[in-house]
Amino acid sequence: MFRAEDVDQMKRNPSGRKQTKIRLWRTYKGNVKVLTTEITVPVRAGQQKRLHEKLQVIRKSEQYVFPGTLDRYVIAGDGQLSSLHISLYWKSTSMPDESEFQQYLDAFQAELADVLDWERAEVHTREVLLYT
Repeated sequence: MFRAEDVDQMKRNPSGRKQTKIRLWRTYKGNVKVLTTEITVPVRAGQQKRLHEKLQVIRKSEQYVFPGTLDRYVIAGDGQLSSLHISLYWKSTSMPDESEFQQYLDAFQAELADVLDWERAEVHTREVLLYT
């Protein structure tokens, strides 16, 4: 049996592995490129808590994964969560064509339409020059 004081002083280790070596800059060989689709969208007033809830449902249900992505990030725009930044990373060989991507994005936008102001969103796709 543990004493209450011992439990209170116990420190948990962070989850995951600690990075032990520095990752070097890289580029893909040949004609393969890394592309990023960056989306910046305002959060509707007073919808920050609901946005968090909906993002957790999306994560747990494994929906809206944007097939073909190397990585996906959903990032708070600021401390008040007045905007959201979404970064999608693709290899040029696995990025869907524009109409297929738009279908994925339309479904994602419909799911979050009550909490995000998609009419004021900015979407840009750009080439990544270096990555780790």
